[in-house]
Amino acid sequence: MISVLAGRADDRRSLQEIIMFVAQWLRRVLLLAMLFGTASVEAGSSSGRDLLQRLNNALAEAAETTARSVVVVSVVRNQPPPNADADRPAYQNLPPGARQEFDNYFKEIPLDRRSGQGSGIILRKNGFVLTNRHVVEDTETIEVKLRDGRTFPAKIQGADPLSDLAVIKIEATDLLAAKFGDSDKIRVGEMVIAVGAPYSLDYSTTFGHVSAKGRSNILPGYLSAMMDQDFIQTDALINPGNSGGPLANIDGEVVGINTLIQGMHTGIGFAVPSNAARAISDQLIATGKYPRAWLGLELRELKPGEKLAEVCGNLTNGVVISKVLPEGPAAESEIKELDVVQAVNGIPVKTTTEVRRFVRSARIGQTITFAVAREKAKLTVRVRTGEYQNGQ
Repeated sequence: MISVLAGRADDRRSLQEIIMFVAQWLRRVLLLAMLFGTASVEAGSSSGRDLLQRLNNALAEAAETTARSVVVVSVVRNQPPPNADADRPAYQNLPPGARQEFDNYFKEIPLDRRSGQGSGIILRKNGFVLTNRHVVEDTETIEVKLRDGRTFPAKIQGADPLSDLAVIKIEATDLLAAKFGDSDKIRVGEMVIAVGAPYSLDYSTTFGHVSAKGRSNILPGYLSAMMDQDFIQTDALINPGNSGGPLANIDGEVVGINTLIQGMHTGIGFAVPSNAARAISDQLIATGKYPRAWLGLELRELKPGEKLAEVCGNLTNGVVISKVLPEGPAAESEIKELDVVQAVNGIPVKTTTEVRRFVRSARIGQTITFAVAREKAKLTVRVRTGEYQNGQ
């Protein structure tokens, strides 16, 4: 019965993947029709075929340009033995004697060596490579494979937990560094390319579009307060193994670093904008770390019509302080939970991304001024930034 059900589940999943694949290509065909006119893409039109061939060549050339500076990052980690399952219901339901036997058995097993894989981008010709922090953290060994098949051991040069970016170093010279584009100039709807090693399938390429910019609050709760979230959203398929690889425009310029996906097979992925990645990686190369100002605030955007909006004087927008972290610098200020931020340093704000940009650009120890609505009162609250420390 179990094998039959598993087979049916696999069939359903395969069908879903086929439907998604067909839907994506239909969407691309419709886009071409809208861009170039249906008459130009008719089967019998030579000019239509020529146009499609030029587009086909342009995309292939962009993919090849991007892939030249992509690397595959393979790691080995030490992980605790499987008796870490002790909090699972199946373990708790074992009789006490069986539980003791289970524990004794796994005590004899050495640490489980687990391999993993991600992607990276060559930053400089002397061997600096950009990837995601979660690809290389807590690793015993790191190996980098170049497009030409050469492999090199790597060491971590520096990592930034809040952006999930890391720079690693290999002993190589005359490498082809990636060309970075201006992520501030990329537009929603533009075509983009993702290159990486999903599921150990090295140098896989997918195409899609920029679905949105400035995405924030993708991660829940405490992680949302910690992470520097200002993501590019894309429907170019990103899977495990793409992490740390490039999201590039049709000129082969890196405009983002693929970092997150929202559910498997959803076609919703997120990339760190290239402008932020460049600034952070330059500092990691120079000093091994990226000093950051932080406040320790969890934020959300005010929803029009919610009760808090009415209580604060029928506000239509703003950023709500949903939590003041007790270990954060803001805990020592007069800012309170449920304050609705209307402006930062005198500039009106409507989104959490706008507030985070002010904090990100602030110096450590700098005072940031918030104009907030607290019930019927309009207040000015000053918060002094602190330096984010790993583990906070």
